[in-house]
Amino acid sequence: WLNPVYAKIQVQNIANAFSNLDPENQQYYQSNAEKYIEELEFLDLKIRNVLSNCKHDFVAFHDAFSYFAYEYNLNQHTIISSNSPHGEATAKTLENVISTAKELNIKVIFSEENVNPRTSEIIANEIDGKVLVLSPLEVSSDGTYISKMIENLNNLEEALC
Repeated sequence: WLNPVYAKIQVQNIANAFSNLDPENQQYYQSNAEKYIEELEFLDLKIRNVLSNCKHDFVAFHDAFSYFAYEYNLNQHTIISSNSPHGEATAKTLENVISTAKELNIKVIFSEENVNPRTSEIIANEIDGKVLVLSPLEVSSDGTYISKMIENLNNLEEALC
């Protein structure tokens, strides 16, 4: 869901499911889907334009951004190797992430909403960097999918460009 290209497919699948269940309102569902898919296409284009000439390596808290990274030719390095944002980093993991960040001249470590940023802050301090948030959109918060993805893009731009 963090890849807008895949989100377009999800939107169309949802519209098709509603249309099949409620054929009387098919036009309503399909026209809303078309409008939203246009917004997602604009978001996708914006992401491509903003990140196209930037560095490619970033450190995220966990592996939530793998499809996003693949789509936009980025290299995601993670603090927690699992998909769980509640995992714990070992001392060896911290050492490896710090070493990778220094080697790649990464100055921003990403944390997430509703995750204690302490681990990210430790790494950022070691590389003389800072912590920004990349939202995996896993918890309800203010904003829409598009607005949260724009916030993510703004933070990625700050970190990579």
